[in-house]
Amino acid sequence: MFVFKAAVVGAGTMGGQIAQTIAASGIPVVLKDISQELVDHGLEEARSVTSGTVAKLVGKGKLTEEQGAEQVEEVMGRITGTLDYTGFGDVDFVIEAVPERMEIKEAVFAELDSVTPGHAILASNTSSLSISEIGDATFRPDKVVGFHYFYPASVMPLIEIVEGEETSSETTQAALNFAQAIKKNPIVCQEVPGFVVNRILNSGIAEIWREQEAKGLSIKKIDEGVGAANVVPMGPYFLINLLGLDTVLHVAEHLHESYDLEGEEGRFYVPDGMSRLVSEGKLGAKTGGEGFYDTEGNPNLNGEAEPDIAELVEMLTLKTFVEAALVLEEGVATHRDIDVGMMAGAGLDPRRGLFPPFMKADMEGLDAVLERLENAAEKHGDRFAPPRILVRMVAQGRLGQKS
Repeated sequence: MFVFKAAVVGAGTMGGQIAQTIAASGIPVVLKDISQELVDHGLEEARSVTSGTVAKLVGKGKLTEEQGAEQVEEVMGRITGTLDYTGFGDVDFVIEAVPERMEIKEAVFAELDSVTPGHAILASNTSSLSISEIGDATFRPDKVVGFHYFYPASVMPLIEIVEGEETSSETTQAALNFAQAIKKNPIVCQEVPGFVVNRILNSGIAEIWREQEAKGLSIKKIDEGVGAANVVPMGPYFLINLLGLDTVLHVAEHLHESYDLEGEEGRFYVPDGMSRLVSEGKLGAKTGGEGFYDTEGNPNLNGEAEPDIAELVEMLTLKTFVEAALVLEEGVATHRDIDVGMMAGAGLDPRRGLFPPFMKADMEGLDAVLERLENAAEKHGDRFAPPRILVRMVAQGRLGQKS
């Protein structure tokens, strides 16, 4: 199925950027929200992103000022803001980007089901909610699919295409084709809490959160040390400050509730410090920068102790591998899509010396990874228990590049 016209419901920062990625690829798009103020915000976000992209081309001499201005207007001319469903009668693909509350999404999808043509695919940008449950609000659950962008949507290349229980293979293929048409890098995964990238990232970074609060470690020294270790693009607390503490806290709570048994120390962790900062409205960049750090760069979390960076890096990388292996064992995604997702969605770019979990394990040797995990499990507990798939491959002599 070709997408000749698309629509986005929800004109916040993310919705505006999603609409921009579609319009910049030459596809007309309708951008809807419940107030003119919100629609205008989404349109301004799209214009800001487009202007920034064009300014870089002008600066490199690839466009003149006049050509740049024309290109901005050309892209913006493909985005139509609206307060109702006028213009939805001939859309082929809709992306919902409303707040992460199931009752809101169900109401939106029920409305979309009645105002869009029968062939139209209804996609959700949810980062955690059930696609199957959302699809049940429609009479076309086979045409409902997850289409999860990563923030900022205008920059991050990854889209997780999430299959619900009734999503058809034709819908999945159409979503893949559309993602590629708008110049994104899609992966396909089954419906589980956290999908692929957020689940793996949170499991790994949970070990740093846990150690920081248990030992009163300095978050500034953690950020400096882990960032310099060249295993992730930047320090973990600095990264969350950019993404938004409330967004990350929501995902952490959801994963902890979904995977960890009550009363047990599980694979996921909800930091008390992050919860406190969110309750105080200190959300990071989205609230002017006040989050884990204040506006002058001073930590907002207690802790001055010197972190053992080598130990933190080892826990982070091993736990990331464990969770990736569990995602693979459960049949959520292929090993290729898991690694591609971590490259495109978590910035683990081999060109920068940053490697996704399976590629990294193959380079280091699966037998060496197994030995390190056995040591970590003895020291830190079952959270680091070697995955069955790793044990089996080592027993078979399949050790990665060395074999």
